[in-house]
This record gives sequence, structure tokens and C-alpha cells, in this order.
Amino acid sequence: MRACDLIAKEGEKLLPGYKYGMIWKDLYTAWGGSVDHFYSVHGAIALTNELNGPQQDFDKDGKVTPEAIIKFNDLLTHGRMFVPWKPYPHPQYGDIEIGGYRHDTGRPPEGFLLEEECHRNAVFVLFHAHHLPRLSFQEPTVTRVQDHLWRVLVPVLNDRAIPSMTDVARQLKLHRPDIATVEGAKVLAGGLVRDPWLNRIDYQQYRPQRLMVFGVPGLSTQTLFFLLEGRGEITVAYDSLKAGKISRKLRLE
Repeated sequence: MRACDLIAKEGEKLLPGYKYGMIWKDLYTAWGGSVDHFYSVHGAIALTNELNGPQQDFDKDGKVTPEAIIKFNDLLTHGRMFVPWKPYPHPQYGDIEIGGYRHDTGRPPEGFLLEEECHRNAVFVLFHAHHLPRLSFQEPTVTRVQDHLWRVLVPVLNDRAIPSMTDVARQLKLHRPDIATVEGAKVLAGGLVRDPWLNRIDYQQYRPQRLMVFGVPGLSTQTLFFLLEGRGEITVAYDSLKAGKISRKLRLE
């Protein structure tokens, strides 16, 4: 999905050492995870980022090897992460050895790096939120067909990456489509412009005054078409469950 690609690939820059991937393919199999829930039940784009320790990648090859971790331990934590092995008389298993890496090491950053890592993760969450859909009307085109009959084209711009309605929401009917309406004139026909140069329009067969739109894609424009009968001021409104409501007044003259 283009929205995920844009957000996650930019996130790789915000979170050094973090790699963009699919959980089921690149990490492990998970059933009933929160990411699946948000996408499949709510039609929302969800990304998971975690606090980890990429700073331990000393040679910058994208991998945190055992050699890199022990070097990080020796040079930057002065041995805090690793407890030397030593004999221990276990009451059940007898003579054993205990030691190794402490439980609070490994994936979480060390304390002196935690502030930066938390800050970077918070910034990534805000960047994700920034790309929630934001709609606005662009400059409309009003053309007189004949007396009191008008051809109106109204572009709706989404200047953020996430669409106002995802494909999974449309396919599974998770929530209603976006709705475009006109007040102040009689709507004779309505639809969506598919090719403005060839004048190709997908007409809505019934109730053109309540035009159903399956979302405005991210960083894109959806152009509304209305054939109107009337004169004077009209109000074009667009109502999206995930992107809010916008409206604009026009004059048929």
C-alpha cells in the first residue's frame, strides 16, 4: 500500500536501525494482532514501532551481531550489560554456572540512549498522525449548458498520504462511503470524473443528489461532477467519516 510505504520508509530515517517490513513475513506469525485488528475491523492504517537497540550496530551493516554487542558492552557500558559466568550450587540441579547478559539488555536501548530513542519513536508517531487524511476543495469549474442548466466540476484534494477511505473498508463494508451533496439547486446527474480530457464520468444511477464516493486517495484528487438546474448561490458539501466535513459556496451565473 502506497500510504504504508511512504510513512514507513520515512520512518526508517527517523528511527535508525529500524527496518520496514511485514510482521507475518519479516518477523513472525501472529494471530489477532492489533495491527490486523485496526486494518481489518476499522479500515485504519496501523504501523508498529518498538524501542530497540540499533546503536549496538558498530560496523553499520544493519545487523546487531554478538561481536558488536559485546564491544558495545565493553566500550560504552563498561561491562554493565554482561555478568561474568561463575559457579553456583543450585538446590535442585546441583553445580551450575550463572551469568550472561542482564535481562534489561538487548533490544531496549541503554539508559543514556533511551531519551533519544523515545524521542525518535514519539516523532514517528506524530509523523504517522500528520498523514491522516485532510481534505479541501480546489477551484471548481462552472459551465453553462443552457438557461438554468449547469455543468459543475469540483475537485476534492487530499494532501496527506492516508486515503479518506481505505480499500479494505470498501471491500468489507466496514463503514459508509464519503458523501457529496449539493444544496440550492436541483441535481439532475452526479458522478466522479475518471478522465477529464476524454470527458469520461462514472455516473451514479440513483439519488445523484447524494453522491457516494469511496474515498479520496492519499496525495491525490477526486473530482466530483454535478449537472444542476437552478440559479444563484449553491453549497457543495463533502462528508467523510475519517476525514471530516468540508463545504464551499458557488454561484450559478
